[in-house]
Amino acid sequence: MMRWILGAHRLAEFIQRQGGADDQLFGGFRTSPCMDAIVTIQIGQGRNDYRFALDHAHLDRLIFWEEVFRSNGRHYGAAVYWQCLGSGHPEARIVYAA
Repeated sequence: MMRWILGAHRLAEFIQRQGGADDQLFGGFRTSPCMDAIVTIQIGQGRNDYRFALDHAHLDRLIFWEEVFRSNGRHYGAAVYWQCLGSGHPEARIVYAA
């Protein structure tokens, strides 16, 4: 799923091909109405964090309930704040963040 979210930028297509959003949520959307994840990438110059939550939506889709990121690349050890990419969108916005 992460490859489709970040690499191909086609989460909606992935969900359709895999049986709909209800099929991706543990026990279906009545048991688990959303899913979330945090991805951390540690590199020599610092650390990058990406956090998102996907929520079940009408027509058996998943939409981003939350999407945020932070990076301390050149300022290792400095306080870095989460940057919000919005909510309610069907595809990841992180691919457009600079």
